[in-house]
Amino acid sequence: MRQLTASLIAEKNKLSMTSAWLPLITVEVDASTTLRLVPNPTTVTFDGQNYAPFGCEIEEISQDAKGGLHDVSLSVSNVTREISAYVEFNELRGARVSIKYVNSANLADPDAVVLEERYEIMSIQVKGSQFVTFILGHDRISQHQFPSGRFFRDSCRWIYKSEECGYVGGQATCSKILEGSNGCRAHANVPRFGGFPLLSPQSGRS
Repeated sequence: MRQLTASLIAEKNKLSMTSAWLPLITVEVDASTTLRLVPNPTTVTFDGQNYAPFGCEIEEISQDAKGGLHDVSLSVSNVTREISAYVEFNELRGARVSIKYVNSANLADPDAVVLEERYEIMSIQVKGSQFVTFILGHDRISQHQFPSGRFFRDSCRWIYKSEECGYVGGQATCSKILEGSNGCRAHANVPRFGGFPLLSPQSGRS
Protein backbone atom coordinates (compact mmCIF):
# COMPACT_ATOMS: atom_id res chain seq x y z
CA MET A 1 0.00 0.00 0.00
CA ARG A 2 1.25 3.47 -0.81
CA GLN A 3 2.08 6.13 1.74
CA LEU A 4 -0.91 8.39 2.32
CA THR A 5 -0.43 12.10 1.80
CA ALA A 6 -1.28 14.52 4.59
CA SER A 7 -4.50 15.51 2.82
CA LEU A 8 -5.58 11.89 2.41
CA ILE A 9 -4.81 11.13 6.05
CA ALA A 10 -6.91 14.13 7.06
CA GLU A 11 -9.82 12.84 4.95
CA LYS A 12 -9.45 9.33 6.39
CA ASN A 13 -9.56 10.59 9.96
CA LYS A 14 -12.62 12.83 9.60
CA LEU A 15 -15.72 11.79 11.54
CA SER A 16 -17.86 13.27 8.78
CA MET A 17 -16.48 13.29 5.23
CA THR A 18 -17.55 15.34 2.24
CA SER A 19 -15.32 13.22 -0.03
CA ALA A 20 -15.62 9.53 -0.93
CA TRP A 21 -13.20 6.64 -1.40
CA LEU A 22 -13.67 5.38 -4.95
CA PRO A 23 -12.55 2.18 -6.66
CA LEU A 24 -11.71 2.95 -10.29
CA ILE A 25 -12.26 -0.27 -12.25
CA THR A 26 -10.54 -0.95 -15.58
CA VAL A 27 -11.38 -4.02 -17.69
CA GLU A 28 -9.21 -4.69 -20.77
CA VAL A 29 -11.81 -6.17 -23.13
CA ASP A 30 -9.42 -6.45 -26.08
CA ALA A 31 -6.53 -4.57 -27.66
CA SER A 32 -8.78 -1.68 -28.70
CA THR A 33 -11.56 -1.68 -26.08
CA THR A 34 -11.26 -0.84 -22.39
CA LEU A 35 -14.11 -0.51 -19.91
CA ARG A 36 -13.64 2.05 -17.15
CA LEU A 37 -16.27 1.97 -14.41
CA VAL A 38 -16.79 3.56 -10.99
CA PRO A 39 -19.58 3.05 -8.42
CA ASN A 40 -20.46 6.74 -8.33
CA PRO A 41 -23.53 8.76 -9.42
CA THR A 42 -21.52 10.76 -11.99
CA THR A 43 -18.53 10.28 -14.29
CA VAL A 44 -15.15 10.46 -12.54
CA THR A 45 -12.07 11.76 -14.39
CA PHE A 46 -8.69 10.67 -13.05
CA ASP A 47 -5.28 10.84 -14.71
CA GLY A 48 -6.86 11.82 -18.03
CA GLN A 49 -9.30 8.88 -18.10
CA ASN A 50 -13.09 8.98 -17.70
CA TYR A 51 -14.74 6.33 -15.54
CA ALA A 52 -18.44 5.79 -16.28
CA PRO A 53 -20.95 5.65 -13.39
CA PHE A 54 -22.09 2.06 -12.84
CA GLY A 55 -23.57 0.09 -10.00
CA CYS A 56 -20.67 -2.09 -8.82
CA GLU A 57 -19.96 -4.17 -5.76
CA ILE A 58 -16.52 -5.58 -4.93
CA GLU A 59 -16.22 -8.42 -2.49
CA GLU A 60 -13.83 -7.85 0.38
CA ILE A 61 -10.43 -9.49 -0.10
CA SER A 62 -9.80 -12.37 2.29
CA GLN A 63 -7.00 -14.84 2.98
CA ASP A 64 -7.02 -18.58 3.51
CA ALA A 65 -5.41 -20.35 6.48
CA LYS A 66 -2.03 -20.32 4.74
CA GLY A 67 -2.11 -16.61 3.97
CA GLY A 68 -3.06 -17.04 0.31
CA LEU A 69 -5.54 -14.65 -1.27
CA HIS A 70 -8.97 -15.92 -2.27
CA ASP A 71 -10.59 -15.02 -5.57
CA VAL A 72 -12.67 -11.84 -5.50
CA SER A 73 -16.12 -11.30 -7.02
CA LEU A 74 -16.94 -8.08 -8.86
CA SER A 75 -20.66 -7.59 -9.54
CA VAL A 76 -21.65 -4.97 -12.14
CA SER A 77 -25.16 -3.73 -12.86
CA ASN A 78 -26.64 -5.19 -16.05
CA VAL A 79 -29.89 -3.21 -16.16
CA THR A 80 -29.03 -1.76 -19.57
CA ARG A 81 -27.71 -5.15 -20.80
CA GLU A 82 -24.52 -3.35 -21.83
CA ILE A 83 -22.25 -5.55 -19.73
CA SER A 84 -23.85 -8.84 -20.85
CA ALA A 85 -23.34 -7.67 -24.46
CA TYR A 86 -19.60 -7.36 -23.83
CA VAL A 87 -19.65 -10.85 -22.32
CA GLU A 88 -21.56 -12.30 -25.29
CA PHE A 89 -19.38 -10.83 -28.03
CA ASN A 90 -15.97 -11.03 -26.36
CA GLU A 91 -13.93 -13.73 -24.67
CA LEU A 92 -13.39 -12.06 -21.32
CA ARG A 93 -12.00 -15.03 -19.42
CA GLY A 94 -8.37 -14.20 -18.82
CA ALA A 95 -8.93 -10.48 -19.41
CA ARG A 96 -6.95 -8.13 -17.18
CA VAL A 97 -8.73 -6.09 -14.53
CA SER A 98 -7.21 -3.37 -12.36
CA ILE A 99 -8.80 -1.51 -9.46
CA LYS A 100 -7.31 1.77 -8.27
CA TYR A 101 -8.53 3.23 -5.00
CA VAL A 102 -8.58 7.03 -4.84
CA ASN A 103 -10.27 9.76 -2.82
CA SER A 104 -12.66 12.13 -4.59
CA ALA A 105 -10.91 15.10 -2.93
CA ASN A 106 -7.62 14.27 -4.70
CA LEU A 107 -8.66 13.48 -8.26
CA ALA A 108 -6.45 16.25 -9.66
CA ASP A 109 -3.29 14.42 -8.52
CA PRO A 110 -2.58 11.44 -10.84
CA ASP A 111 -0.19 9.98 -8.25
CA ALA A 112 -2.76 9.94 -5.43
CA VAL A 113 -3.57 6.24 -5.76
CA VAL A 114 -3.83 4.69 -2.30
CA LEU A 115 -3.88 1.09 -3.54
CA GLU A 116 -3.90 -0.64 -6.92
CA GLU A 117 -4.93 -4.28 -7.32
CA ARG A 118 -4.55 -6.30 -10.51
CA TYR A 119 -6.53 -9.38 -11.44
CA GLU A 120 -7.59 -11.56 -14.33
CA ILE A 121 -11.14 -12.76 -14.97
CA MET A 122 -11.44 -16.44 -14.05
CA SER A 123 -15.17 -16.98 -14.65
CA ILE A 124 -18.36 -15.03 -15.39
CA GLN A 125 -21.92 -15.37 -14.11
CA VAL A 126 -24.74 -13.49 -15.86
CA LYS A 127 -27.71 -12.88 -13.55
CA GLY A 128 -30.24 -11.83 -16.20
CA SER A 129 -30.96 -8.11 -16.22
CA GLN A 130 -29.78 -7.60 -12.65
CA PHE A 131 -26.02 -7.88 -12.73
CA VAL A 132 -22.99 -9.69 -14.11
CA THR A 133 -20.52 -11.17 -11.66
CA PHE A 134 -16.86 -11.53 -12.59
CA ILE A 135 -14.75 -13.89 -10.49
CA LEU A 136 -11.33 -12.30 -10.30
CA GLY A 137 -8.14 -14.21 -9.65
CA HIS A 138 -5.00 -12.44 -8.54
CA ASP A 139 -2.66 -11.60 -11.39
CA ARG A 140 -0.04 -14.25 -12.13
CA ILE A 141 3.21 -13.24 -10.48
CA SER A 142 5.08 -13.98 -13.73
CA GLN A 143 3.22 -11.05 -15.33
CA HIS A 144 4.46 -8.51 -12.78
CA GLN A 145 7.44 -6.28 -13.38
CA PHE A 146 10.15 -6.34 -10.70
CA PRO A 147 11.27 -4.34 -8.91
CA SER A 148 7.90 -2.72 -8.18
CA GLY A 149 9.49 0.73 -7.86
CA ARG A 150 10.53 2.58 -11.00
CA PHE A 151 13.57 4.85 -11.18
CA PHE A 152 13.45 7.92 -13.43
CA ARG A 153 16.35 10.24 -14.18
CA ASP A 154 14.33 13.39 -14.83
CA SER A 155 10.93 12.82 -13.17
CA CYS A 156 10.14 13.03 -9.46
CA ARG A 157 8.33 9.96 -8.09
CA TRP A 158 6.84 11.64 -4.99
CA ILE A 159 3.24 12.83 -4.61
CA TYR A 160 3.35 16.64 -4.52
CA LYS A 161 3.39 18.00 -0.95
CA SER A 162 3.54 14.49 0.52
CA GLU A 163 5.81 13.66 3.43
CA GLU A 164 8.48 12.44 0.98
CA CYS A 165 8.22 15.59 -1.13
CA GLY A 166 8.39 17.83 1.93
CA TYR A 167 7.32 21.03 0.14
CA VAL A 168 5.18 23.27 2.37
CA GLY A 169 5.27 26.51 0.37
CA GLY A 170 2.51 28.36 -1.38
CA GLN A 171 2.92 27.13 -4.96
CA ALA A 172 -0.15 25.11 -5.95
CA THR A 173 1.46 22.83 -8.55
CA CYS A 174 4.76 21.30 -9.51
CA SER A 175 5.93 19.98 -12.90
CA LYS A 176 7.75 17.18 -11.04
CA ILE A 177 11.03 17.79 -12.85
CA LEU A 178 14.24 19.21 -11.45
CA GLU A 179 14.66 22.28 -13.63
CA GLY A 180 12.18 24.65 -15.28
CA SER A 181 9.97 27.48 -14.06
CA ASN A 182 7.78 25.10 -12.04
CA GLY A 183 10.34 22.45 -11.17
CA CYS A 184 11.90 21.36 -7.92
CA ARG A 185 14.68 23.96 -8.05
CA ALA A 186 12.12 26.75 -8.53
CA HIS A 187 10.41 25.45 -5.39
CA ALA A 188 13.76 25.62 -3.51
CA ASN A 189 13.27 21.93 -2.75
CA VAL A 190 16.14 20.27 -4.62
CA PRO A 191 17.30 18.06 -1.68
CA ARG A 192 13.89 16.30 -1.75
CA PHE A 193 13.79 15.74 -5.52
CA GLY A 194 12.50 12.21 -6.12
CA GLY A 195 14.31 11.55 -9.39
CA PHE A 196 17.76 10.14 -10.01
CA PRO A 197 19.66 12.74 -12.10
CA LEU A 198 22.93 10.76 -11.86
CA LEU A 199 21.45 7.86 -13.84
CA SER A 200 22.83 7.55 -17.35
CA PRO A 201 20.46 8.88 -20.04
CA GLN A 202 18.61 6.25 -22.06
CA SER A 203 19.59 5.91 -25.68
CA GLY A 204 17.84 8.50 -27.81
CA ARG A 205 16.86 10.61 -24.79
CA SER A 206 18.53 13.51 -23.09
